[in-house]
Amino acid sequence: AKEGDPLNKIRRESRLTRRRIRRRAHRLLRLARLLKRNGLIAEAQPNAFALNGISPWDLRAEGLDRLLAPAEWAAVLYHLVKHRGFQSTRKSEAKDDEKAGQMLSGVSVNQQRIKEKNWRTVGEMAARDETFALAKRNKGGAYTHTFARTDLVAELGLLFKQQTSFGNPHTGNAFENEVEQLL
Repeated sequence: AKEGDPLNKIRRESRLTRRRIRRRAHRLLRLARLLKRNGLIAEAQPNAFALNGISPWDLRAEGLDRLLAPAEWAAVLYHLVKHRGFQSTRKSEAKDDEKAGQMLSGVSVNQQRIKEKNWRTVGEMAARDETFALAKRNKGGAYTHTFARTDLVAELGLLFKQQTSFGNPHTGNAFENEVEQLL
């Protein structure tokens, strides 16, 4: 109380963390149930998305150029919804919050990299760019590997378009809209 912090700050932060984790788990469970209803997986279990040694990042890049098997397509969709990127909710966030400002600068750097090197999607860039060879995610308080949720929504749309052109039977408009809602 001497520093001016609210007395319930620790309790509130813990509650918000529990809420965030619960919402993420429920979102992924709803996605798994959706994938099961559409015949992509047999069981709505998290281990249904484990592919023997194949990275979901590589599958996201390959999905732009070839037809994905149902298990691969399910793993790509699960990966996109699980790692759904940063979405800023405030206009002045970069000025107010140092961490959010670092995330926004990481997002803008990655958007520039996509344009400069002509990557079609974030997943393709993360799978094939030498900058992401050692780590695909942020490490040690650095936010250089942060992606915008709008870029991931665009990637989802392009993946559905490409998979439809390759004849993937699991790419209907209603299914795409449901996955995008979860993202």
